[in-house]
Amino acid sequence: MQADVVYQSTFTLPTGATTGLRIVLNADLGAIFMYDSTNFLVASIAVAAGIDPYGNNYVAGFTSYSFSPTTFTQIDDGFLRVGQRGVGGPDLAEAGEVVSAFGGVTLYTSGTQTPTSPDAVVMELISGADNQTLGSASGPVSQLRDADGLSAINASVAGAWVRSTLVGTIEKWVFPGLNAGFTRVGFANEFGLQYRIDAEDNLIIVGSVSDTVGRAANANPTIFTLPAAFRPQAGLRTPIYQSSGASGSIAFAVVQAGGAVIVLNPTATAANAVWEFALQIPMGNIL
Repeated sequence: MQADVVYQSTFTLPTGATTGLRIVLNADLGAIFMYDSTNFLVASIAVAAGIDPYGNNYVAGFTSYSFSPTTFTQIDDGFLRVGQRGVGGPDLAEAGEVVSAFGGVTLYTSGTQTPTSPDAVVMELISGADNQTLGSASGPVSQLRDADGLSAINASVAGAWVRSTLVGTIEKWVFPGLNAGFTRVGFANEFGLQYRIDAEDNLIIVGSVSDTVGRAANANPTIFTLPAAFRPQAGLRTPIYQSSGASGSIAFAVVQAGGAVIVLNPTATAANAVWEFALQIPMGNIL
């Protein structure tokens, strides 16, 4: 019979073994802690969150803790979390917290932390809440400001603002499924009919579509129907160019809240008439 093995569950490097710090390996808690001379928790590696023997709260993963300013940085399960320390340890709901997941950054709560550097920039939430449907009116709205908390920041971007999903996939142009009788056409250096939502929550419809049959005046055909995710909260009517034979005139495009994209043709058109779209329609999610 094998005798029970006695093991030491906690191994501590005493003060002086490192530069003013000590390291504690705690098998009972499944964690490694680093403390300063006042038992302030400087860093931890833990399989789960908990409270150490000195009453310090700690979180899972690899985490460093700062006393001044009172912040913490955590790496756990594919997430990088930067936040403020609450009373006794990290506060995962504290204002100013930012979480990065696989390259995407989400601002969770309103920012109150003011940077000490005079040229620092803070991104803070000014309305809305986290965990909302992408593009919804209740989603988070944030702003950039400088260290004094008074001046907004003018941001310069090399490239373009783009709309993306929560996991960072850029929303690309969509070619609509046209109703019978219509065909996407693109003249030299021009777009065929396509649509997308831009980074400022506008539905963009651009390009040309050809009608293969003639239409009587005021036939008002429906060209295609937008999917639910691309439908504005309110409809809009806007002028578009109509080309029929050798003549050109003005027609109107109507984008309905139900998704139908309709042409109001005040004059009759011949077969192969072309309508040219350049629409920017607010989706209605930004109040």
